Amino acid sequence: MKQKLLVGLSWLFLFSLSTQAQSLFGEVVSILENNGCTNGYCHGGSAGGLDLSGSNGDIYNNLVGITPQNETAMMKGDLLVAPGYPERSFLYRKVNKGAYHDSELTSGEMDDMPPNDTELSARDKEVIRQWIYFGAKQSGNLMGADNFQAMEDYFADGGIDPVERPEAPPEGEGFQVHLGPIFLPPGEETEYLKKFELRLGENTEVNRIELFMSDFSHHFILYKFGDVNEAANMAEGFRSLFSQPQSAEFVTIWQDNLNYTLPEGTAYFWDENDVLDLNYHIKNYNQSVPLAANLYFNVYTQEEGTAIKEMFSALLLNFNIYIPNNSTDVTFDYYTTLPFNINLWMMTPHTHQYGVDYDVFLENENGLQLFEGLYNTNYTAYTGEYDYAHPPVRYFDNFIELPSGSTLLNQATFNNDGPEPVSFGLTTDDEMMITAIQYTVGDNHQEPAQINEINAVYCESDPPVELFANYESGVVGNGVIWNQFHPDKAGIGTHIIIIDCCDENTQTELEIEVIPGIENPTVIENEGVLSVEAVDDLTYQWYLDGEAIEGATEVTYEPMVMGSYYVVASSEACTAQSLSVMVEDMTSIETVTGVEKINVFPNPFEGQTQLKYDLKETANVVLEIYNITGQRIRTIANGRQQAGQYNYNIDLSDEAAGVYLLQLNVDGQLLTKKLTAQ
Repeated sequence: MKQKLLVGLSWLFLFSLSTQAQSLFGEVVSILENNGCTNGYCHGGSAGGLDLSGSNGDIYNNLVGITPQNETAMMKGDLLVAPGYPERSFLYRKVNKGAYHDSELTSGEMDDMPPNDTELSARDKEVIRQWIYFGAKQSGNLMGADNFQAMEDYFADGGIDPVERPEAPPEGEGFQVHLGPIFLPPGEETEYLKKFELRLGENTEVNRIELFMSDFSHHFILYKFGDVNEAANMAEGFRSLFSQPQSAEFVTIWQDNLNYTLPEGTAYFWDENDVLDLNYHIKNYNQSVPLAANLYFNVYTQEEGTAIKEMFSALLLNFNIYIPNNSTDVTFDYYTTLPFNINLWMMTPHTHQYGVDYDVFLENENGLQLFEGLYNTNYTAYTGEYDYAHPPVRYFDNFIELPSGSTLLNQATFNNDGPEPVSFGLTTDDEMMITAIQYTVGDNHQEPAQINEINAVYCESDPPVELFANYESGVVGNGVIWNQFHPDKAGIGTHIIIIDCCDENTQTELEIEVIPGIENPTVIENEGVLSVEAVDDLTYQWYLDGEAIEGATEVTYEPMVMGSYYVVASSEACTAQSLSVMVEDMTSIETVTGVEKINVFPNPFEGQTQLKYDLKETANVVLEIYNITGQRIRTIANGRQQAGQYNYNIDLSDEAAGVYLLQLNVDGQLLTKKLTAQ
């Protein structure tokens, strides 16, 4: 039997689904009738056995769950209407006509409906798609009156668009799943589960999953049914959270668009009959327009038997939280004892808006700190702030080996400045305390830890020091956070750093002395000149975007180009760095007529980043990227654009790391933003 940490998720609340008088299927029939689809004009002999004549009941019985006569569609295992799967419903794919990539007809499936140059409106296609998504019921409207109206408003007046389809894995290397759109009125929130049959055909290993979801997505959680019989009996289409299966196995969670690439030699093991359960939580933060939220995830596969280890996952939940609205920090401890040995690979927390810190320790607060919540999303820099919407995700590249009986202390701090006390709940107005982990079991097959060259003495003002070249089993000591020793956090004095804390046979120690440092210099900007106060016996070096400026060793410096400047002061033994000062010459966002907001995230970035901006009115728009020397390297957009929200992927993966300038020209007005490619 597989060993798994089955720390279950017992949801206690439910988002209500309203209904409207007109059934969704009745609306579908009206669309078909109005477009001639209840006679031969719409479908004719090439429609694969579609019989859309007779009463509503006759039409329903001739569609839902019925195998098409078209041999190509039949061989795929599709149905005329497959509840929950518009992309596997021959009826919908017949009328899709380019609306959604996952629902295109393929060779051998004959003509579209209606034929020739006629087609259903975008709104009418979506009604059919939503009916199928919500279970293809004959009566009622599980979509809900409010969400139905949001869909109507979206197609009438526009709104927040779905994300564009990303490139799918190459054929033979994986597959892509599309979920959505889901329509929400302004300011509303919802969360659904949806069963998804994989149709793998053979046992498969998954070594990478990459997600692309709407910005207004709160989270997406991937589960897998542990019992195929329970999966077979579970309702199709979007479901409430009350219907989470007892056998649900957590796979992974996204709160950002992350690419989970599993360590070499590991994979998720998926059986040929496995069924996924998709948990999508979205909120329309916009108070004036409807939201059409969707997501894609790419699953990359390899042959069974390729991986050495299976990757497992678990959610560690603390339901027992109550946070008074007194604007005071309140901390909760939650302990989990491991029932068997694990090799920890990934860890990330989940809270809502009142979370201000989240830490995880081994055994207790004096033990190895496995996780620090005050890091950035990629867990590469200590920020001093906890970002609940984009929490840190920490990977232990070579795993941390935790023996059976070890205890994890999950510690979350909240500060409720809201209108009322909160406790554990599902909406973003409630709170949560969840730690998601991924791990393997048994022996660790990774390489042994490689300790970097560590000095015996550091100055209190020195930057953090990376301890391992390949982080494996951890380190304990004052000033240690993750794989770094922070002299300023350790404090002046001698410190013992313990390596491989969890194995008495291999445990080693380092002795590090921290001595008083020098005061961090303060940069003053005056009429375009940067300066610091001179201190005897100190030397100075100015930096631009992390690179030393040749010859810039005086206490003053006059910048020549835009960028981030700082100065490093040095004595014989110690150095100290100033805060960075941005030198830029750009029009402020507020002065560009027609641009409501512009955002580049992430920035800095590795390879790719996302640009978003809102146009309040139609304008001529030119969007270009320049390098620091002023050479144009990209033209992203050049033409007339209608009012609305625009989202561009900026790919600089083939350019050198450094500073680039993004220039947005709106009817002759220039707006410039600095991009930092790492």
